[in-house]
Parts: sequence; C-alpha cells; structure tokens
Amino acid sequence: MFSDRNDAARRLADLLRRLTFRDPLILAIPRGGMIVGTTLSRELGFDLDVLLCRKLRPRGMDEEIAAVSESGAIAFDRSAPNLGSLTAESLVEDRAALLTEITRQRSVYRALRPAARIANRSILITDDGVVSGTTMAAALNSIRRELASEVVVAVPVGQRDALNTLRRRCDRLVCALEVDELKNLKDVYSEFPPVSDDDSIQIYRSTVLK
Repeated sequence: MFSDRNDAARRLADLLRRLTFRDPLILAIPRGGMIVGTTLSRELGFDLDVLLCRKLRPRGMDEEIAAVSESGAIAFDRSAPNLGSLTAESLVEDRAALLTEITRQRSVYRALRPAARIANRSILITDDGVVSGTTMAAALNSIRRELASEVVVAVPVGQRDALNTLRRRCDRLVCALEVDELKNLKDVYSEFPPVSDDDSIQIYRSTVLK
C-alpha cells in the first residue's frame, strides 16, 4: 500500500528516473492526478502541464461508464453492466455538459500558464491510479494527433487487465504496483482524501507560479 498520493508518486519516480526520455512533459489528470503529477515534476525535474478529463455518469445510472477529454474524445468502460442501455441522445447531452465544464476549467488553468508544447517530446500522462482505464483511454485519445515523440502512461497503481488494454494504446507504460483486482483506489492508499477542482487548481498554481 501507499501512504498517500505523494508517497505513490515518489515510488513511481524511482522507476521513471531509470528511463530515458526526450524533453519530457508530465500531463497530470485532475483531480488526484494533479498531486501525483506535481510530485513527479518536483522529484524528476520534468515540466508539468494539465490534461483535463471528466468521467461521465449518465442520468439515471449509478456508475460512471465513460470518460471525456478536453478534446471531446470519449472512451467507454466496456465492462460496465448498463452500457447497453445508454442512448445516443443522452450521451450527446451528457458529453456536451461535461465539455462545457471542461472548457470553463481549462480557461482557469490557461490563465495561469499557456498550454505546453507537446510535439517532439516524451509525454508522460499520469493519474493517481487506473481502475477501469476509461479516463486514461480518453486522455490518450485526446493527444493522439499531437505529434509527440512518444506517449507514456505513468501511474502508481492499476488493475492489471485495464493496464494491459492501455499498453496497446501507448508507447510505454510504467506502473509501480499492478494488482489483479482493484475496485477502488482507496483500497491501496492508507490516506486517500478527496481532491476538489479548486484543490487541483491551487496545487497547479503553486507549482507553475513558484
């Protein structure tokens, strides 16, 4: 288990510093991923930026069955039991609502710092863990055409099947702890407090404006 997200990031950093990257850029997925990303940036001396993704929970459903990135890319959790009951109309409406919120958040982040260059760089996408893999898949979809030298998924912990799926969609995947079954990330963290959007923005601000 990890003590907290900072401990998880430091352990992940121990693996990443053994590897070679080209002009590396960490893209942190808020909210919890921002803590991991800022710690990685501090430990490794890599540049840091944000990649906005939000999970999609259709109205009337209890579980989140997809994720949407700031580019509008969407990824589905194919194992979700109610995926078949999702209608095209509700998907369009829910995706539009999420994109409106993502656009608002992006304006806040970009007021602090313009988007970092992605082309010809090693892009390390990070979060505080992977359960279904939908958020990370949406993130990968969103930068597919950005001409990165390589795209690396770098996470402290992940469910093995989801990680294996993601491996086929990126150039490299680095994970400090792979587990066969993982239903909730809090199961592998001693302390796993919620992180709000405002918390994530403040963490980013303290990193890029220092």
